[in-house]
Amino acid sequence: MSRSKNPDQAAEDAQYKRRMPGRRRPYRSLRILTKIYDIAAPLVAIILIIVAVVTLVASGAPLAARVGSFLMLLMFAGVYYLFLKAAAQAIYLLFDIASDVRRLVEASVPEEK
Repeated sequence: MSRSKNPDQAAEDAQYKRRMPGRRRPYRSLRILTKIYDIAAPLVAIILIIVAVVTLVASGAPLAARVGSFLMLLMFAGVYYLFLKAAAQAIYLLFDIASDVRRLVEASVPEEK
């Protein structure tokens, strides 16, 4: 595989590779898991915020206990959101590392003439 110095040619080569028939994206199950994490993060946060508001408004507990539960659930919502988004981004980072290593290996293999 030859590396071209021309940025326009490199961009065209990259677009061609993306459109190649039969090209498969590696790590399909990890990509699915990453999408699940990306989608679940805001959903879990929204559900926990709704539960926190319902706990604050409709609970029969004393006001101090309701406020404490409300604040705790808000904190959990933020922590779960950050955890799920960080997990998704960590998987994307692993994809980038694998891609860079693959490119380095391909570049280090001498071309046959």
